[in-house]
Amino acid sequence: MKTTMNSSTKTNTKDLATSIANKTATLSSIMKMCEDLKPGSNSTFQSQMKTILCLLTSQIMEIKEDVIKLDNRTSTTSDLAESALISAEKSNQYTRRSTLIVSGVPAEPNETSTQLEGKVAGILSESGTTVKTTDFTNCHRNAGANKVIKDAGGFERVIPPSITVVFAKSSLSDKVLRGYSNYDGATRRRKKTSVYPSLSPYFNQLRREISTYLNENSALHGKCKWVHYRSPSSGICVKTETLYLSGIFSMKDFLFKLK
Repeated sequence: MKTTMNSSTKTNTKDLATSIANKTATLSSIMKMCEDLKPGSNSTFQSQMKTILCLLTSQIMEIKEDVIKLDNRTSTTSDLAESALISAEKSNQYTRRSTLIVSGVPAEPNETSTQLEGKVAGILSESGTTVKTTDFTNCHRNAGANKVIKDAGGFERVIPPSITVVFAKSSLSDKVLRGYSNYDGATRRRKKTSVYPSLSPYFNQLRREISTYLNENSALHGKCKWVHYRSPSSGICVKTETLYLSGIFSMKDFLFKLK
């Protein structure tokens, strides 16, 4: 998303840049005066040097103040742009509330839509909320091949292509997502079947970047257990062996919370 500065911000920034350029030119002329200064009587020379040094000091301080103002202006503009982007991405993600991703459901040979919907409804009902196939407006298996991964215990898992489920009512999908646990308390391992919110490209990329960072810096923050999007208010949440973070909507948020 491209965010532009308003005319007032552009004008103020341009004026500051022009002011710095003019004062830098004045500084150069003062330095030239210093070079052209010829020693005369001791008192006269000292007086002239004092005047030039005062001018130099004053000009340098003014340039420094303008540079600080310009830096603050640029920083503020950048913060506003990032804030606008995050606000737009939050809205984008909110529109996906009714869509869930179900992972780990085995694919049957010649699987029909009716069979798939019935299987998914049964799995989602494990959330404690009864789900019927009539609650779906769409349910389909995503394209792709089976994946084989190893979990934390070194056990191999075959993960078939995930399933996208769209509910007629987002309030029902919210309830299912809150109630369904991807963790099996009895075996203390992740369930074979997991349920996640459908992430926008922005939040999906953010989740990947955070996961990559944590995996590369596990010595500092402990082994990463999971990185998930929770809700519009909690954003991305992170759990490692040593910390728990929430309310993450950008890498800037994440790195700030790590401090």
